[in-house]
Amino acid sequence: MVYQDISDSFQPGNSSQKKSTAHLMDRFFSFLIDYLVISPFVLFLLYSTFHNGFEFWKLDPDAPESNVFILILAFSYILFFSLIQSLFIAFWKATPGQYFLKIRIEFHESDDLIFFRALFRQMAFWFSFLFFGIPFLSMMTNKARRTFYDRVGDVSIISKKHEKDFFGFEKEYRYWQSFMATMVLFIGFLVSALIWKNYSKVLQRTSTIAVLTDKRFFCEELKNVSSEERLPAAVALNLASQLSDECLDKEADFVLWKQKKSDYSLAYYAKSLTTDDADREKDYLQQSCAGQDTGNFSGLTLGCKIADSFLNNKLEELYSALDEDNFLNDSMKYELSLILNTPDEIEKNFAKIEKYNSLKIIKKYQITEMLSHEKTNGRMPASADREQNSEVLKLIGEL
Repeated sequence: MVYQDISDSFQPGNSSQKKSTAHLMDRFFSFLIDYLVISPFVLFLLYSTFHNGFEFWKLDPDAPESNVFILILAFSYILFFSLIQSLFIAFWKATPGQYFLKIRIEFHESDDLIFFRALFRQMAFWFSFLFFGIPFLSMMTNKARRTFYDRVGDVSIISKKHEKDFFGFEKEYRYWQSFMATMVLFIGFLVSALIWKNYSKVLQRTSTIAVLTDKRFFCEELKNVSSEERLPAAVALNLASQLSDECLDKEADFVLWKQKKSDYSLAYYAKSLTTDDADREKDYLQQSCAGQDTGNFSGLTLGCKIADSFLNNKLEELYSALDEDNFLNDSMKYELSLILNTPDEIEKNFAKIEKYNSLKIIKKYQITEMLSHEKTNGRMPASADREQNSEVLKLIGEL
């Protein structure tokens, strides 16, 4: 025997009575309750996901990236809020506010793909605000008091949901359900990729770099270098006496301003190269290895490896540790092979630098090295002089 639920708003014996539509004020207050209950969790997710972005925003709220970051935050807030609401709807057929006020969401046709339909509905609800709330008024012209986003999700909001299995729906409906689920997933992936791409630009301060470049804050020599490679390239060229201390100092200051902690080590090492104060140089070198165990050389960051090697004469160990493929590592290996006087390695390491000569300043570096007699004798055998001269002329012609 099945007993009547005492919380049911329908009277016993009236099974044919129509289900009552949820009152407008109940729906309004259910949203307020949802906002109070769910918002703390959404804000926690936002801060956990975009922690670095919040730090940048607090440091410089007027930066060119701030508008993009605010848009990313707004859309992510809507997305996280809608996801949490959809999870509640999928399991309990109601959000926390709706459950508290004893109203339920009834899905038409079938209960298939509830989560995706609920997510689609909740996103449509938030975007209704973009049209000045006009979609909310559609419930005034609908007998079932369904809003635009209710009809988008094909649901009704009732005072108490009656569980009932639905069979015999048209086959075409399954196709539309599958199509909707596929489109939601596809659009979700696209939106996620777009958010991540723009958030990466926020973290890299791409717009700020463009503005500062227009204002000639940075040196022209590195204008074609990507934002991730600017500091390593600046350090390499400064060590090779191809870039001024002033230029390197600006690059290091910018990296420290970006607050990307993974780049701190190399930035502080760069600052140690540009200061004339011995005490400050010592402080910068210490900061480049802050929080790192110098006893575990392989686990050190690149900036700390370089600083520790030159301080403690670990050049051979540094030479062996430079295994990543980038301009700083390759140029460092070349310079170290000169210091360690390993003729076989000198020419091989110098040849690796050729792949970076799309930059004018690196071409000049190559020419300087070729024309340096002391280094040339150590790098190339006498039989290669003619080939070397033709290579120099070729590089000069490309400048």
